[in-house]
Amino acid sequence: FLGEALSDTLENRKQTIIDSLQNSNKKVYIVKNKLVEVKSKLELTQTEVENVYNSRFSYFKTRKDTLLNQVQSYLTQLQSLQKDSIECQTKKVLSDVYDATISKTFDTLYLNLASAFKKSGNFSNKKKAITYSYLKR
Repeated sequence: FLGEALSDTLENRKQTIIDSLQNSNKKVYIVKNKLVEVKSKLELTQTEVENVYNSRFSYFKTRKDTLLNQVQSYLTQLQSLQKDSIECQTKKVLSDVYDATISKTFDTLYLNLASAFKKSGNFSNKKKAITYSYLKR
């Protein structure tokens, strides 16, 4: 009876150890599967993050290039406007100088002619004609 009890105890102990090892193997298998699943999700997430980063980077690079092109366009327009403004001011100054010179010339000419005609006998009619011509211009 003692041998049979010892044999049953050892058999029970053996079965308990085998069950424990099988449970441990199942748990290891489950953990390995979870690890593979988590690694797969991590790789997928990393790929998504890289895609989002590349997309955002590309967008911001394009946006930067667009803004730089706009700034360049504005600078070109500003330079053109500056050049046109300088040309216009130069023409105005030259026109003013020309008008002042012509006016001064006609004034001097008028005074010289008036002085010459004053000395002549037909001064009144000549003065009216010169004054009319002068005012007409």
